[in-house]
Parts: sequence; C-alpha cells; structure tokens
Amino acid sequence: MHPESTRNAGRRLVQVFVGFILAALVVGIPLAPFFVELPRSGGGHIAQTVDAANSAHRWQGIRLGKSGTSSVSGLESGTLINTLGITWQYLRMHWLVPAGLILVAIAIGLIAAFYGFAGPNRLRHGASGQRVTRFSPYQRIVHWFTAIIFLLLALTGLVLLYGRMLLIPLFGPKSFAFIASACKEAHNLFGPIFLLALVLLLIEYGRDNLFKHTDLRWLRRAGGLLGSQVSSHRYNAGEKIWFWLLTLLGFGLCITGLMLVMWSIGWTRPFLEFAHLVHAGSALVLIAASLGHIYLGSVGTEGTLEGMTRGDVDLNWARQHHDLWLTSSDVPADEGKPESGNG
Repeated sequence: MHPESTRNAGRRLVQVFVGFILAALVVGIPLAPFFVELPRSGGGHIAQTVDAANSAHRWQGIRLGKSGTSSVSGLESGTLINTLGITWQYLRMHWLVPAGLILVAIAIGLIAAFYGFAGPNRLRHGASGQRVTRFSPYQRIVHWFTAIIFLLLALTGLVLLYGRMLLIPLFGPKSFAFIASACKEAHNLFGPIFLLALVLLLIEYGRDNLFKHTDLRWLRRAGGLLGSQVSSHRYNAGEKIWFWLLTLLGFGLCITGLMLVMWSIGWTRPFLEFAHLVHAGSALVLIAASLGHIYLGSVGTEGTLEGMTRGDVDLNWARQHHDLWLTSSDVPADEGKPESGNG
C-alpha cells in the first residue's frame, strides 16, 4: 500500500475513535449521577415506599390483590391501588430513559464515525452550473412545516422525559417547573398539528416513496458505500425507509399522544401507562433516526440541502444520486439547461 494511503487510513481511524469518545463524553458525563443511583433504585425500593406509606395490613393486602370497595364511580371504581403503576414507573425510569439515551448516543457515534472515516459525500465531477428543479415551493413548505413541528415536539418531549435529571441541577427546581410547564403546554398544543403535517406529507410525498425492485440493489450495496454508484429514482431506499419510519411511527405518536391528552374520556390507567411507553419509545427511535437524516441532508452530502432551500439542485448532483429520476418523465425536458443570472 502506498505510504500516503497508509497515513490517510491511520488518520481516518483516529478520527473515528475520537468521534466515539466525544459522543460518549457528551452523553455520558451529564448522566453519571443517574447511573450511579440506578442500582439503588429498583422496583422493590418503590414497593417498600408504598408499604411504608400504607403500613396497615389492610392496605398491604389490597396492594397484593385482595378485593376492596370504593365510592368512586368509573372504569376503575374497584381498583384501590394500581399495582401496574409500579411496573410502569420501573420500566420508564430503568429501561426507557437509559435505552433512549444509549440509542441517541449510538446515532451520534455512528455519524461521527462515518464522517471521520468517509467524510462528506462530495460531487465527483464538481458543480456543473446547470440546475434541475427538485422540489416545488409547496413541497418545500410541507417539508419545513413538518420538520419545524417535529423538532419542537422532540425538544419539548426530551425536556419532559429527561429534564428532571438534567435541568434541575442547572436551573433549580423552580425554574425547571416553569420550563416543564411551558414544554407540556407546547407539546400538547402542537401535537395535533403534527398529525396534520403528516397527512400533508403522506399526500405529497407518498407516491414517490413506494418501494421498487431497484431499492433492493441499493440496500445490498449500502447506497454505493460497498462499490460504485448505485442508480435510484426520485428517492433512494434509505430516504424511503426514513419517510415510512417517520410516517408510521409519527401516526402512532399522534394516536397515543391524543389518548394521553384526552385521558378523561374513559381510558384506564394501565392502558394509558402502556400508551405512554409506546409514545416515548417511538419518539426516541424517530429522534435518533432524524439525526442521520439531518446529517445526510445537510453537511453529509454536498448539494443536497439546496433542493429544500432553493428548490433546485446541480445537474451533476442529480446524475450522481438520482440518475433514474433525472432520465424519467418526472423531470421536464428543458431542465438541466444553464440558468441565466443564477450563480
């Protein structure tokens, strides 16, 4: 192997290692107190707290499943103690919360490693100076409308899930109470709007994101990472996977979110606890996946962001990434010609 190639490979490996270390430090340092406390905070400790607060043998028996009566009417009129709430709390704090952080850390680490090893995906032949229309103004409005709502819900949801652990040490209990209250109101307000955004997204982009046989070849060759360029239509298989992941999990988020907001219409607490775990788990998967989408759609692939900011892309970009779309009937015949006065 050429000495220069050996040195480049060595530098890439060092960059990959540093990327993983930085990702681990960014996520791990603020969470150190949480993981130190984790072994001492099991489900048995929560159950002991309940027993201590209700030390009478009568309440202890009811908690263990003996029958009881209540003057409260409704679906849970005979349930004096919801023992499944202890299970929900344990799953939330000791499985969902750590797993979400690990998932996001893995996504950040993979992005850092990919950037360190491969770097940005540059145009092989440089910019041609010729432009091809990629998205209409309405398509860009739908995209950015959905993206802004998604980011707002992701941020407020992360504050509600992790804020007590991460923000109280920084701002104190009173300031955090104000922040959490504002995030809850914003989350509940914009959640139904996200449902509208998903419907518009599905109507506008759904047809072109249907899978085709060429997507299998794209997946087998990892989008060209394992060889030469792989042909694709308007959207490649990776973009289609992200689209359907966002759409399907997004609708699930909206349904479970509406259930949690409209809790008083007849849902039982165990059902709402399950809906909360599904809601938060789906959100964390989407947040982790969105990091890859944001990276590849901006600094990770040269010229891609222009499609969503100005509506058109360079002709060489279209040839390199979506050649089958470029030669299809979806692209007007007069596209690809030099634009006058467009630098």
